[in-house]
Amino acid sequence: MLYCIQVDNAILPPALVPGILHTVTDVKKTVLAIIISLLLAVFVTSGYAVVPTAEFSLSVETGVKDETNLCMTGAELLALDSCGGKVRALIRKPAPSAMPCGHAQPAPAARPAPAADNKTIVVFSDDLDRALASFVIANGAAATGKRVTMFFTFWGLNVIKKREKPAVGKDLMGRMFGWMLPAHSGRLHLSKLDMWGLGSRMMRGIMRCKKIASLEELMRQALDGGVEMIACTMSMDVMGVRREELLDEVALGGVASYLDRTEEANLNLFI
Repeated sequence: MLYCIQVDNAILPPALVPGILHTVTDVKKTVLAIIISLLLAVFVTSGYAVVPTAEFSLSVETGVKDETNLCMTGAELLALDSCGGKVRALIRKPAPSAMPCGHAQPAPAARPAPAADNKTIVVFSDDLDRALASFVIANGAAATGKRVTMFFTFWGLNVIKKREKPAVGKDLMGRMFGWMLPAHSGRLHLSKLDMWGLGSRMMRGIMRCKKIASLEELMRQALDGGVEMIACTMSMDVMGVRREELLDEVALGGVASYLDRTEEANLNLFI
């Protein structure tokens, strides 16, 4: 039994396969077709490719056409006849995209969704050191081309207040919050060792001497770098903060706005 085999687009000399079927007698059509199908399946699944038109012959006493089992291998049976006790089959290698008969075309594999690569930061504290850390992280992420969203809520609203605010009408609770809380970023205190404001003034002086950007400079860098800032509207209502008191570049939004940004982020910080 002779086969022409192609490996990596190179045609090898005919390979001698043991003539298992050379002396087979009284072979029925179904047995013959199954054997041919199995042989073709071995070559196709083993990384070998039958040359587009390959011929082989089997020496048997009876042989008849049966395309059903051959077609299951994906090969195309071009001709099958018998002469002088031999069966001659002409088979064409299936195209790479062709599917075996009776098999449905598999659905194309779904492409994986692009990985979320944005960053979100919840600024809850109005401590000077925590605010500095928030904007250092935000500017660093924005410098690498990431989309950064900062969500200011409760005490964090004090970080994004204007230094010079217009006069706005407030109720009694709103005025009380305004008296007790920092008026703007320049009045923020340290979370530790503040010493009635002396610690925060010392911190700002050290940063100035070492030529480190101040909180206000970091905030300006963040806005210039495209960092999105959102003020929590619920916290504004609770604490009596008006839109006119906040920086003009700050947008207003609720928790739904923040959660929408987290869907496309792989980093969510709460500071």
